[in-house]
Amino acid sequence: MKYIALHHTASLNTGSPQLFAVDRYHKGKWNDKSELGWYVGYNFFCDTDGTRTNTRRVGEETIANKGHNCNIPENCDTISYCMAGDFRTQKPTPAQDSDFRRFVNDMKEKYAGIKVVGHRDIQAGRTCPELPREYMEGFNKELDTEDREKEETIKLLQMKLLDLLRQLLRRLVALTE
Repeated sequence: MKYIALHHTASLNTGSPQLFAVDRYHKGKWNDKSELGWYVGYNFFCDTDGTRTNTRRVGEETIANKGHNCNIPENCDTISYCMAGDFRTQKPTPAQDSDFRRFVNDMKEKYAGIKVVGHRDIQAGRTCPELPREYMEGFNKELDTEDREKEETIKLLQMKLLDLLRQLLRRLVALTE
């Protein structure tokens, strides 16, 4: 995989879930049911509360990025991720932003060199996701040495904390026996 293509629904974020509305809309428009049972035209859909749903298997043809999907193996280069909301007038919610960051990090571990792009960057005539280019480019920057060292220190401290918690739990269990 080369790209994570970011999309938005272009429907105002009213705070209520949009997944089922998008599923109904895409069923009526394309009627292309995914291997996972959804009509949603993206691989992943993130609602305003940060709930991510895998609606099409990675590698399955999506409606969102024709020409970059896996119906032709050599074109298999894009994962589609859509956020609920109209980013012409809104921004992603903090929960959506947080989930997208986790998602990108997970995909970078699976697919070395994968880049975040907008739908507009890989399909002519699109403006989606109506976010500043800096938002997406921020995901493509490599960590500098200082950031990597901080990340390694955080992971080490998390492991030490987990070990300490395990020891405390063992002691607590021993006291109750």
